[in-house]
Amino acid sequence: MGNSVRRSAKLTVMKAGVVVSEHWLADAALIVGRHPNSEVQVHDLGISARHARISPVMGGVFLEDLNSTNGCKVNGMPVRRRILADGDLIEAGDHIIRFEHAEEANAEVAKTLMVRPLSRSQAAPQAQPTAAARGAARLVVLNGRARQRVLPLRKSLVTLGRSGRQVAVISRRPEGYYLTHVGSGRRRGFPLVNGRLIGPYAHRLNHGDEIRLDDMRLRFIDST
Repeated sequence: MGNSVRRSAKLTVMKAGVVVSEHWLADAALIVGRHPNSEVQVHDLGISARHARISPVMGGVFLEDLNSTNGCKVNGMPVRRRILADGDLIEAGDHIIRFEHAEEANAEVAKTLMVRPLSRSQAAPQAQPTAAARGAARLVVLNGRARQRVLPLRKSLVTLGRSGRQVAVISRRPEGYYLTHVGSGRRRGFPLVNGRLIGPYAHRLNHGDEIRLDDMRLRFIDST
């Protein structure tokens, strides 16, 4: 890996206290699993072929269980989605994956990207999006001071919401875009798509879907 690639975290795979392999997380997500194509391949019958995805997200790192057979545990607790903290231990069968923030990422890990309402001074009429922005998947704000604001989905993982309230992520996969809730998992905390709760699983978005996140309403546009 060249020096120009920004490393955000380190994953150390161990078994019985012995280091088996080490992996660096940069700009792209890593798949943990038994399959040979997994970026973090773990030879353990206790985990699935595609067990979990670990993705960089706005200064932090997000773990998502990929509907694995035995599930994911972090520090001994079952999880489906989690923002990882420095020193977290991810159980993968008989293996342990230690998560560590890279030194260069420490200054940013406490930041959270949120879609914030514009202040009154910023609430001038929104300029029309460029042709490039119109051709890409994007979100359009439907209410509040930021109404008609266009949010292009240029990154593979985009976080939405407000700290301490509802938070969700939109992830770009080869087959499309998915919305996943990040939080306590309480029923009332799940976002809605077209008026229906998405629940604890990743929900595939379709062109024209309306997303309700807390008091914010968004339209998903994908004209590709």
